[in-house]
Amino acid sequence: MPNATSIDNCEIEFILSTKNKKILLCNGYRYVLNQTTKNKKYWRCEDSDNCGAYVHTTLKDIYLKHNNIQHNHLADPDEVIINKLISKIRYRVMNEHLSASFVYEFEVARAKLTESQLAIMPAFKKIKSMLYMARASTIPPIPKTFEFDIPMLYQLNANSEKYLFADCDSRDFDRVLMYSSNRQLQILFDSEIIFCDGTFASSPPQFKQIYTIHAIYEEESFPCVFALCTQKNNETYDVIITKLKSAAKQMKKTFTPSLIMSDYESGFMEVVKKVYSNDNTRHVGCYFHTSQAIYRKVQEIGLQVPYNSTVWVRNIVRSLMALPLLYRHLVNDQFDHIVNLVGERLKQAKKLKRTTSESDQCDAALEEIRLCEILLILLNYFERYWINTITPAMFCVQGLQYRTNNLAEGFHNRFSRRLNEIHANVWKVIATFIDEEYHAYQKMLLIRTGAHKKANATALQIAYQERINKLYVLYEKKKINATELLEAHDVEGTPSSYGKVYYAERRNDGIHLITTIKKGQKAAAGVLTVEVLDKENITAEADKQNEDDMQNITTTSELISCDEQSPSKTILTSSVVDNDDNDFEQSIVSSDAMAKIQNIELSSQSTNQKKIQKQIGGEIKIRNRLISQLAIWNGFAPSNTKRRASTTKFTTTIGHKRTKKN
Repeated sequence: MPNATSIDNCEIEFILSTKNKKILLCNGYRYVLNQTTKNKKYWRCEDSDNCGAYVHTTLKDIYLKHNNIQHNHLADPDEVIINKLISKIRYRVMNEHLSASFVYEFEVARAKLTESQLAIMPAFKKIKSMLYMARASTIPPIPKTFEFDIPMLYQLNANSEKYLFADCDSRDFDRVLMYSSNRQLQILFDSEIIFCDGTFASSPPQFKQIYTIHAIYEEESFPCVFALCTQKNNETYDVIITKLKSAAKQMKKTFTPSLIMSDYESGFMEVVKKVYSNDNTRHVGCYFHTSQAIYRKVQEIGLQVPYNSTVWVRNIVRSLMALPLLYRHLVNDQFDHIVNLVGERLKQAKKLKRTTSESDQCDAALEEIRLCEILLILLNYFERYWINTITPAMFCVQGLQYRTNNLAEGFHNRFSRRLNEIHANVWKVIATFIDEEYHAYQKMLLIRTGAHKKANATALQIAYQERINKLYVLYEKKKINATELLEAHDVEGTPSSYGKVYYAERRNDGIHLITTIKKGQKAAAGVLTVEVLDKENITAEADKQNEDDMQNITTTSELISCDEQSPSKTILTSSVVDNDDNDFEQSIVSSDAMAKIQNIELSSQSTNQKKIQKQIGGEIKIRNRLISQLAIWNGFAPSNTKRRASTTKFTTTIGHKRTKKN
C-alpha cells in the first residue's frame, strides 16, 4: 500500500511493482532503486536511458536530497495516480478476502478519477491475471491431511478481528475448527431459536462435513457458527456445544435456546438430549426431513406407482405425513385410526375375493390385497422408527413458527454456489466463511438502521398458514374431532415427490404409461416397468369395414412418417420394438404428415370414417401432450383407458434421476 514521507516540502511515496519491488514517486516522476550503501539509497529516474535525475534517501526511506540534474522529459501525474491506484487495489486483493472484481470497482469509484485518468486506467480484465497471481502468492500450500497450521490471515475476519473461535483435536474426533466472531456469538446467545445442519459436498477433502448453526435476529436468519469436522460422531457434536456454552459463560450469557431445529442425525440428537436434559430446551426434527423419509420408504417398498395412481393409497401415505402437524398427544390414536383403515380395507378385499365369481372383481380384489399388505409394511416402519424410536415429541411441529430446517438448508445452497465447486480446498472454504461473516454483519447493520426489508411471504404461504391456524382453532373449540383434523391436513396436502426412484421388480399392471425415453437413454437411478398400449385399440368398437379402412390409414401414415419426421410431436407405434436392448424405436409422425392423411381421406370417406379420423386426431393430440409433459421427467402419466382383450402389449423399462440433497 502506498506510504509517504516528507521533508523540505518534498513529498515522496512508495508503491510496489508487480514483482513486489519498491517504486519511489516524487513530483510526478517514478524512481527505481539503483544502489544501496551503508548510509543511503540511490534512486534513479525510471527513464534511465536519457534521464540522469536521482533521489537520495536514508535506509529507512526518508528523503535526503535530489542531485542537481533536471529531468529531460515531462512528468506524467495522471500515470502516477493510476500506478498508485493499481498498487492499492493489488494490496487489498492480497490482504483481504473480498473478490478482486469488487475491490477493483470499489477503489476505482472511490478514486474519483478525471476523464483523462479514466482513459488510461486499465480495465479489470486487463489486470485480473496480475491480481489473481498476487492473491495466489499469499495462499499457503494446500494441506493433504487435517494436521496443518493456520496462517494468521485465516484466523481473522474482514475487520481484522479474531474469527477462529476454537481449534480442537482429540483421538475421538480428530479435529474440529470452529469459526465465529463476537457479533455472531452475540446473536446466537440472544436467540430463542437455533437451526443446526451439516453439509458434506462443500466440505474440504480433509474434513467430513461443515456443520453450521443459525440463529434468528429480528425475524431474519443469521449463520453464527461454522465448524469444520473430520467426524460426525457424538464426541464431535459434544465439543461444539460445550465450547459454545463456555463462551456464553465468559460473555455472561447462557446458551440455552428454547427450540433447536435440526435433521435426525443420531449423534447430534443424543448430545442435545444429554446436554439439555435439565433445561427447558425442546429439540424438534425438521418436518421436511420427516416427509422425505416417509416418501423414500414408499419408493423402497414399491408403493411409488400406486401412490401416484391410486387415490386411497395416496391418502393413507399423506395421512402419515400429516401426523407431525397434529398435537403430540393425538398422534398415537390417529396412527391407530390409519392402521384400522388399512385393516378394514384388507378385510373387505379378502371377503370380495372369496365371494366373487367374476374375474375382473377377483383381479381387483387381489390388487387391493397386495396394496394393503405393502401399506402394512409402511405402517410397521412408521410405528417402529418414528413413534417408538424418534417419538412424537421429536417429530411433531404443531404450533411452531418454523416447521422445517429450510433456513439452514437454503444457506448451504448459497454457500455451495459461492464455492462453485465440490470439496473446495480448505483455504477457499475458510475465506468463504470470512466473506459470509462480513455479509451477515452488513445485513445486521441494515436491520439496525431500518434499511433492510424482509422478504414477504407468498400468498400461498400465507393462505396455508391461515388454514392451519383455523383448523387448530376449530379443534380447540371442539367443532372438529382429531380424525377430522388429520383429514383436513391431508386434504391440504403434503409434498408428493422428493425425487423419484422406480424399481422394475415391483410392477403394477394396472397402470397405463406412455414413454418418451428415446433409444440410447439409460436408466440412472432404478427402473420401472412400462406398459404401452397399441394405438389401434381406439377402433375396437367400430365395425369390420371401418377397421379395414383404419388399417389403410395407419399404413399410409407409417409410409409418410418414413419421409417426414418432426422431433417435437411423436407417437409410439407397436410395430417397431428392439428386443435386444429393451428400448422403444419411435415412429415420428409430423403434424404436416397427419394433415396430408386427413386431406386425402376426407374427400372420399363416409361420415362414419370422418368421425373415426377425428377420434384418431384427438387421440394423437392427447398423446403428444402427455409426451411433452413426460419429457420433463415427470415420472409417468396414468390413464383411465381400459385395456381390451385385443390390445397388443409391450414392456420396457425407464429410469429417472433423483435429485440428491445434502
